Amino acid sequence: MCDCIEKTEQSFKEHLKKNDSKFKDIEDLDVGFENKAWLIDSGKMALTLPININWVHVTKTGRMMAKTKQQSFTMEYCPFCGEKQSKESVVNE
Repeated sequence: MCDCIEKTEQSFKEHLKKNDSKFKDIEDLDVGFENKAWLIDSGKMALTLPININWVHVTKTGRMMAKTKQQSFTMEYCPFCGEKQSKESVVNE
């Protein structure tokens, strides 16, 4: 499994420190993708794609309530290099 996520985060951090004066002197600059999941079968990080599910639920009293749930899918192939990632395909949040 590739390490494109870690390489891309590190590369972008270096780019910011080199090209943006706001970040040049910051020692503890943290750069990272927001939607990541640790895959148990490989021990690597994968990007996730959240999907929102919205519906209207009718309660026992007949009142209508809006409901929302979010699930996330991991990418089957790396979005950077195209390498096959993992057997895991869905991560519940």
